[in-house]
Amino acid sequence: MRPTIIKVKSKPSNYHYDLVLVGGHESRLSLKYYTKEDRWVWLPALPAGHNIATSLAVNWCDQVLFTFKVDGKLNIKCAAFDLIKQNESDTNEGQLNEMYWALEMPYN
Repeated sequence: MRPTIIKVKSKPSNYHYDLVLVGGHESRLSLKYYTKEDRWVWLPALPAGHNIATSLAVNWCDQVLFTFKVDGKLNIKCAAFDLIKQNESDTNEGQLNEMYWALEMPYN
């Protein structure tokens, strides 16, 4: 799968960055790579109905990741993932959470 890659600040350091790979797994799960520790963790999945490979994702102030989806009828949906209260798992089987829909805007 082809994930969307987002750079996020490491906690507690403001001078080091980690990488989030949004929705790159066949089960819609995301991954986070801790660059300093050389360690991967599994993050919540994209919500059901979201494209597996996103084409647009935004890191808002290292607090929330937003991904955007436009369907064939030009309806816009935005999913969100809280980076402050992130839910990590060491295995993909242990990650049972999904990102949530933050916005659903029908085309008029």
